[in-house]
Amino acid sequence: MTKRLLIYFGVLALVCTFPALAQGIPHGQPLTAHTEGSTAGVAQPDSTLPAGSVIIYNSFGPKGDLYNINDGYYILGNLNPSITPGMSQSIALNFHATANEHVTFVYIPVLFLNAGDGAANTFNVTIYKDAGGLPGVAIPPSVASMSNGNFGAACCPYVTVAFPGGGIPLTANQKYWVVVDTMPPSTTEDVWDFTYLTAAVNVAGAGWTATGSYLPTARVVGTIP
Repeated sequence: MTKRLLIYFGVLALVCTFPALAQGIPHGQPLTAHTEGSTAGVAQPDSTLPAGSVIIYNSFGPKGDLYNINDGYYILGNLNPSITPGMSQSIALNFHATANEHVTFVYIPVLFLNAGDGAANTFNVTIYKDAGGLPGVAIPPSVASMSNGNFGAACCPYVTVAFPGGGIPLTANQKYWVVVDTMPPSTTEDVWDFTYLTAAVNVAGAGWTATGSYLPTARVVGTIP
């Protein structure tokens, strides 16, 4: 739980480091999207793992509850037509290397908003080194990607991001970041869905209320040379 909380606050801190993004957003919070849907028909990432791979990080849930398809963070290009025209939004999720290993695949449920406004459906996925609890230096290459379906639709699975060559080298016990962003000029309007995990609060004994989930879902897969 501690690790997940650190990731959550890392996401908030990342967004707050971009003053242009914080303007017009209450308290500098990242913009989120909501719809209705189900992941009942979406398969587990396990079925696509290459032989010899290891799971470095995972926040996908069990079948039928893989992630929260109804809510997530916007991934926005700087020229997005409808959500925040003129402002981009990028999201990052941190994880720790468990050994000297190479990231070969990242699985993420990033879905197309498809609001009928002519927005693009492309984004970049990059592994970053950590710098004081925030994304620091990018480790090339960045992989251009596209979602497999529309936000809230039960038809379509996560995106499989494959890093070329031998993958991205990691050092044991170091923190890294999965960064999902766009390259300007970009009209992208996508959503990175939250994990299936939720929290609840009970104030003054009045009863429990679900507070939701605010961590983006991801599985980081690699090999140990």
